[in-house]
Amino acid sequence: AKLDLARMVNIIQPTAETIDMYAERTGFGKDLKAAQAAAEAECAKLDLNLAVNRHMRYTKSVVEARVIPGHELKTMTPDQVKEAFMYRDLVFARTSPEQKLKIVNAAQDMGHVVAVTGDGVNDSPALRGADIGCAMGIAGTDVSKEAADMILMTDDFSAIVLGIEEGRLIFDNLKKSIAYTLSSNIPEISPFLMYIITQMPLSLSTVLILCVDLGTDMVPAISLAYEKAESDIMERPPRDQHVDHLVTVKLVSFAYLQIGVFQALGGFYSFFVVMNDYGFKMRTVIGSAGVLGGASGVAFAKDGDKISSECPCGGGLSWDDYAKDAGFKLSSVGMVECSASKGDTEKCNGAGSNDLYVEIQTDTATGARYLETDTKAYTMLEDVVTKDSKYADMTSFLTAKCDVTSDDFGVTWTKNDDWYPLASKSMTPDGASQKTKWSPNNWPYGFGCPYGALRPSQYCKYPETTFVGPNPCYKGIEALRHAQTAAFVSIVIVQWADLIICKTRILSIYHQGMENKIMLIGLTSETLLCCALAYIPGLHQGLFTRDIMFNHWTPSMPFSILIFLYDETRKYLIRTHKAAYKGTPNEEGWLERYTYY
Repeated sequence: AKLDLARMVNIIQPTAETIDMYAERTGFGKDLKAAQAAAEAECAKLDLNLAVNRHMRYTKSVVEARVIPGHELKTMTPDQVKEAFMYRDLVFARTSPEQKLKIVNAAQDMGHVVAVTGDGVNDSPALRGADIGCAMGIAGTDVSKEAADMILMTDDFSAIVLGIEEGRLIFDNLKKSIAYTLSSNIPEISPFLMYIITQMPLSLSTVLILCVDLGTDMVPAISLAYEKAESDIMERPPRDQHVDHLVTVKLVSFAYLQIGVFQALGGFYSFFVVMNDYGFKMRTVIGSAGVLGGASGVAFAKDGDKISSECPCGGGLSWDDYAKDAGFKLSSVGMVECSASKGDTEKCNGAGSNDLYVEIQTDTATGARYLETDTKAYTMLEDVVTKDSKYADMTSFLTAKCDVTSDDFGVTWTKNDDWYPLASKSMTPDGASQKTKWSPNNWPYGFGCPYGALRPSQYCKYPETTFVGPNPCYKGIEALRHAQTAAFVSIVIVQWADLIICKTRILSIYHQGMENKIMLIGLTSETLLCCALAYIPGLHQGLFTRDIMFNHWTPSMPFSILIFLYDETRKYLIRTHKAAYKGTPNEEGWLERYTYY
């Protein structure tokens, strides 16, 4: 009768064979103990694996179901209770409050997550001892409600399932948001490691790191909280609360050592592509932080009492003092050669009308070339030169360093080929020897090395392109700003893929879809903010960003695609393995064991 009732309420499957049925089939009659012993002996011959997974119950014997009444449970040891859990279908009937707690403790000792429902006073110990105690809101007593963790207001058991699903969804989305946020830490910290190890200029400034963390990443990270549940969320076994924490080693490994590495490579690649396009090869850039303003990337101000060894022509005077001058404009720094028709009594017009230019004049009568002496730039240069004991006056300095009588002046501004390699056929786009204002020789474009002292190593690809600020060709500091902005843009681009792959932990994006409207808003907002930081001129001085060319958005795009393909392949292999070994001890494969966060 007990078994019939259990079958009627679907506690035991209709086709399951119980010990009573086994005893009757094998001729033991009502001798259930003998039948039980015979069933266990038959099981031993089958050599069944009894405990291969803490969350998977394997049949203890050929008997699939068992009902244990309270009077029998009373005499059972804790180990015997645990053995009883190995049955596929198990019912404990007419148990006391102490016995209910005994059942709960046995299941917990086996590693199960135990939920108990109850409405009476005698259910209180089990409700309190369970991992999740669910009391009835309508029929339940006050004592049971006090002991429970959750109260079903409508006494509807389906609310338990909905509650578990919602809890799993919240936990899933928190993990996804953390994985997305952590991955950008690697491309942010790697520039500092490279600076320490190789003295490479920072490929991403500290200000731009804050722009990522407090700007572009904010809305996308929040949008993952609105992601819908994955279709397999209720098919997963309960998580092990002692192992599967919110942040695990596998999650950190996924964010840092997998996705983070792809992002860092994309950032460095974009940085070096931009520096290369403006005349600075990768081998030249590595180790050149000192001549590009150090970690700050600001035009350096060193050796204020002499000509700086890092600044071959000019330099020396504190660049900070130079920049503080009331007439200083970064866009007007440079040198200019005046037209011979102006003679020796007028300053150059146009760009040369600013006193902060070093002006080259030509005597209309003799054709001799000389530096104009009545400009502020000349005065500043003279002050620095005369403080250095190596040069008694400007004449000796110009003889040694800046031979203005040479036809190559304005192109090479020095006699020393070690500083400025002459233009050769290998350095020009068309293979011809060119000496123009856009040659790598024509450098450093200004008094005091305002753009750093990194010597160009190849021809610039975009000499005639117009920017909001100075053209970055051969100007180390300007090229660095453009490269840093490109590295910042690269993080945004690879974070596009990172956000999409974080939508799911095991399912394909194809099955999950892109129905999260908040995420679409997040993708749009981070892209628009990135454009604003790069292309609004008023932000350039404060954030050190620049209006980079559109083709400098593209170097990191292959890395974004690679991140997406890598993660989709990883998830596909996990799903394929689980489907092939479902219900077996090998269901969790190597890839899932070490990469599923």
